[in-house]
Amino acid sequence: MKTIDLQVTKVDTLGLLLAQIAELEAKATAIKQSLKEDGQGIYEGSMFKANVIVSNRSTVDFKQVFAECSVPAEVIARNTKAQEIVTVKLTSR
Repeated sequence: MKTIDLQVTKVDTLGLLLAQIAELEAKATAIKQSLKEDGQGIYEGSMFKANVIVSNRSTVDFKQVFAECSVPAEVIARNTKAQEIVTVKLTSR
């Protein structure tokens, strides 16, 4: 039998870690959903305490507001801040 010699690089390590994190996040999401379904309140564990809070959030659709107020594109451009964002995207081979 032929042995395959794979060198694990930092990219491979990152991929493995992100896969583990995804599994853990899926489990955490399921538990959070279960707590939400139990309703608002404080839930005690042996080591941790969870507080389920129900609240309302309002958001403003600024694009729509600007359009309704006929704000010129130049005004929006002058008051828009831009910054460089560096991201790492990982895919399996």
